[in-house]
Amino acid sequence: MRLSSCRGILIAALLLLALGSNLIYFDRLSALPALWVDEMEGVADIRRLLIIAPHSDDETISSAGLIQRVLAQGGEVRVVLVTNGDGSFSGTIVELRKIYLTSREYILAGRSRQQESLRAMQALGVPAEHLVFLSYPDRGTSLLWRDHWSNANPYRSPILAPRKALTS
Repeated sequence: MRLSSCRGILIAALLLLALGSNLIYFDRLSALPALWVDEMEGVADIRRLLIIAPHSDDETISSAGLIQRVLAQGGEVRVVLVTNGDGSFSGTIVELRKIYLTSREYILAGRSRQQESLRAMQALGVPAEHLVFLSYPDRGTSLLWRDHWSNANPYRSPILAPRKALTS
């Protein structure tokens, strides 16, 4: 069997594995009880809402209904995104349709996810200036918290820029 055939089979197998694991995840997620916005206590009294999301799209998936409700009541919404989601292996592989990705491609994927968040929030009525992207390293926040508090021990992203350091 030629190398190109093996590579094609490997790519197909990895994509199927990623798809299968996502289907299992979403199946389990859909089994969780959902609290509808109308059933939440005190929603009618919310005038200021701060959403803090680990990465882009989490703010929309978790809170779109609540955001709409608060805005409809004349309230104000602010959104903080901790990372850009630029370390998502499976998402970036599927998005770019390639297995071996460069640091630049991960960074571009993160920028793309930022734009998706901006468009989603705009569709909900949240202006772009009410979003803050902290841009902490995806897959690196716990290491920053635990091991990299000083400039003497900077965090170096193995995904994005191995030569650049990020300090807290």
